[in-house]
Amino acid sequence: MAVPLTYRAAVIGLGRIGWTMGRDARRAKPATHVEAYLNDPRVSLVAVADVDEARCREFLVSHPLRLPYRDFMNLLVQQRPEIVSVATPT
Repeated sequence: MAVPLTYRAAVIGLGRIGWTMGRDARRAKPATHVEAYLNDPRVSLVAVADVDEARCREFLVSHPLRLPYRDFMNLLVQQRPEIVSVATPT
């Protein structure tokens, strides 16, 4: 099996470590899973998921090319990521 040139990644959970903490200018970058994937040339962030509809809309404004899902199972089935960060509370 050939190794892909880039890996398809997804982030489940757009809270602090998933995405929002990255908006803090005082934080060293990358500070979140989303930022780490966006800054790694070996990875393509294909989608994110969060149950919070407002947070999904906010993410879409900042990242219009990456569709946010409200249901992580739909994300997994439709996008088939090879890497998944589960950045949700315990």
